[in-house]
Amino acid sequence: MILNAIDKKQLTAIVLLDMSKGFDSIDTMTLLTKLEDVGAPCQAIQWFQSYLTSRYRVVRIQTTLSEPLEVKSGVPQGSILGPLLFSIYVNDLPSVPQQCSPYSYVDDTKLLMSFSLQHQQRAISEINQDLLRIRNWCFDNKLLLNPEKTKAMICGSRQMRAKLPNFRLSLLGKEIIPVTSAKDLGVILDSGLTFDSHVQATISSSKFYEKEVNTNCSCLDACNRIIYETDLSYALFNDIANTTSLHNQFTRAHNASTSERQSSSVDVKWRDYLRENILQLSIYFNELSYIRTESVPAYSWESFMAEAGGTLGLFLGASFLTIAELLDFLCHIVAFLFRKRQQNIKD
Repeated sequence: MILNAIDKKQLTAIVLLDMSKGFDSIDTMTLLTKLEDVGAPCQAIQWFQSYLTSRYRVVRIQTTLSEPLEVKSGVPQGSILGPLLFSIYVNDLPSVPQQCSPYSYVDDTKLLMSFSLQHQQRAISEINQDLLRIRNWCFDNKLLLNPEKTKAMICGSRQMRAKLPNFRLSLLGKEIIPVTSAKDLGVILDSGLTFDSHVQATISSSKFYEKEVNTNCSCLDACNRIIYETDLSYALFNDIANTTSLHNQFTRAHNASTSERQSSSVDVKWRDYLRENILQLSIYFNELSYIRTESVPAYSWESFMAEAGGTLGLFLGASFLTIAELLDFLCHIVAFLFRKRQQNIKD
């Protein structure tokens, strides 16, 4: 939408709405009504009513607990159902604006409108009307917009933005002045769509983590140095001699893929070889430490022979004792029969 407007020599106004404690402000009865509107069965609604009502919170300071206070609004944050219930709660919000194009993702909502310089005042009026409609919808649904954190931004070519006079919006009696950059869903957008601010923020973050790795590395096999580049990231270890050579060949192959006219036939050959035989992986670490896992045999040769010998000795010992006991028992029977026969002969 924004790029199409730029092609038409138009500007695009973006309003990034912010709701104050949206998850905590959900009205339980309104949510149950909206669950019924989307077709939830009666049994499920009763389950959600039991899930969301009769909740209490306490404050603990060391070993002292406050009196329980009933929670009468909101959904449990951090739960799996929290974002889903909030999405159902604001499901009808995108239908409220009549002039702007709304885009929503859970509690992040933005309004977009493209306009020409000649229709600037009309665009301001229509955006303010949609903001008023959204404000009224929030009041009806017991949600509150935060004008302090609501951002407005004008996107377009540099020439068109330079010709734009003062562009002012109003929300809850507060004037919203357009900014040159704003963060939306983790991405820093700028009015020229150059993403320079986002790239600089990413570089600054990577430099911070690089410093943390170099100063607080807890690896058992620490690497000599860690190199960050746009094409290849790698670590130089003492026992890997071909790392530098591989990186050099990768660089030559990359140069061959970007400008074949300035590359030699050897570079082109390496490029084709790497394309067919090398798989490049981008590895990201969640933590600056690792767990070392070592596999060892369950039985060594000595322990196996010892246990086998002990088991065999126990078995053979039991066998000899059993045979001896049987022979002794047979001898007693023979002796008993012999004595009985001798006694019968005497009688």
